[in-house]
Amino acid sequence: MALQNDFLPFATGGSANVLTQAQYAALISSVIANGFSSGVAQSAQLNKVWRQSSIMAAVLAQLINSNAGQPAVDDGTTATLLANLTTAISVIARQNPVLTDTGTANAYVVSNAAPLTAYPTVSGLTIDVSIANTNTGASTLNVDGLGTKPILGLGLQPLQGNELPQKGVACLMYVVASNVNGGNGAWIVMECTGGAQQVGPATQSQHAVQLGQLGQVGHGQCRLSYVSGTQLKLSPYNGNNLIINGVPQQIPSAGVTLANTGLAASTKYYVYAYMNAGTMTLEAVTTAHATGTNGVEQKSGDATRTLVGMILTDGSTPGQFVDTPANRQIANWFNRRIIPGVATLTIDTNFTGGSFAKVTTSLDVTFPYWGDNDGGIASLSGSVANNTSGGQSLLAVFVDGSPFGNTASASVSGSTIQNASVTSLSLLNNAALTEGFHVASAYGASSTSSTSTLRASTVVTVNSRA
Repeated sequence: MALQNDFLPFATGGSANVLTQAQYAALISSVIANGFSSGVAQSAQLNKVWRQSSIMAAVLAQLINSNAGQPAVDDGTTATLLANLTTAISVIARQNPVLTDTGTANAYVVSNAAPLTAYPTVSGLTIDVSIANTNTGASTLNVDGLGTKPILGLGLQPLQGNELPQKGVACLMYVVASNVNGGNGAWIVMECTGGAQQVGPATQSQHAVQLGQLGQVGHGQCRLSYVSGTQLKLSPYNGNNLIINGVPQQIPSAGVTLANTGLAASTKYYVYAYMNAGTMTLEAVTTAHATGTNGVEQKSGDATRTLVGMILTDGSTPGQFVDTPANRQIANWFNRRIIPGVATLTIDTNFTGGSFAKVTTSLDVTFPYWGDNDGGIASLSGSVANNTSGGQSLLAVFVDGSPFGNTASASVSGSTIQNASVTSLSLLNNAALTEGFHVASAYGASSTSSTSTLRASTVVTVNSRA
């Protein structure tokens, strides 16, 4: 049933007595400008004026009928007509015409019924396009012959293929921004029926993940290493993924560095990785770690920080990073391997006394130990002499001043040199060790009234995992 339209066009018949448009336009300086002011108006002139007004009224009334679904009633009031006209215009604004693609795969071409004269200089124009051919890679769009512009996905990257399938309807937005096509404008695929959708890299646990990220899902594909006394680096290792705050993040190929700025002297720090505005960053703090609900070792109480290592600064101010044979003060949480800590005695050194005491700090070896009991082996090997016939010299490896493992003893006469060695000092699953850094060293004792001499080239070795 047709909707009521009371606004009828006037004088539209074939024999209507009206001026032609040219005749009417010629009156612009008289009647059109000032209206009918005096005298008798010609019927053809009046009919022309009334027809122009009535035709537009009829058109607007039909617009209301067709788009608002409401009647256009001439009851002498305007409120209802205005409300229905507003509704009709709102409906039209939601109806974007679907343009027909006349181009080829990857090179799309469309034309508007009312062509654009230039591409917009600001973002926001949207068009819908019926795709004629599936894209196989990077693509462009030429609108109204104004020239090609790249088509990008929501991740602001070129298309890769099948984002615009044949017979799909694509909604594209024109974006002008400094980070899009160098500020020269590009079409962004907001959506396309049947097409794959591009997204930016996921950085939070509820984000959609790129297939490329899924293909690299892994964790702890990194190692923390010494660069200098003022810099450490986290580098990719056997991959480049690290889960941070529940999301796989890629470690840059150049690595991520950490400076010693503000670090205290002789202090144990944990090193955590986190994302700062999309950039992987490292921090060194004294806050301990804990296992998160997803199994990732993280900063206690802060899932945004993932544990990657542990360090012990030296005595400088600010504290500096150290990694020497006798001072292994950098430990990896991931991809641990055997790291030998070695201290070698360079001069003969005497020791006396019937109780064990440190022979020399020259044989101190600082080594890391993780709380999951992934330890190692400490050993001492070298030569000892005693200045008393029948005298006894005892050697052992102590850790933090406490005995561990076996004690080697040597009964020697005079200056006779006898080898003494301690091996198989196991640190594995040793409950006496706490997580952190420890010092192994040579401890010795001599029988009463005798002096023992630990010969040069004696070595203390700790093979720890870090």
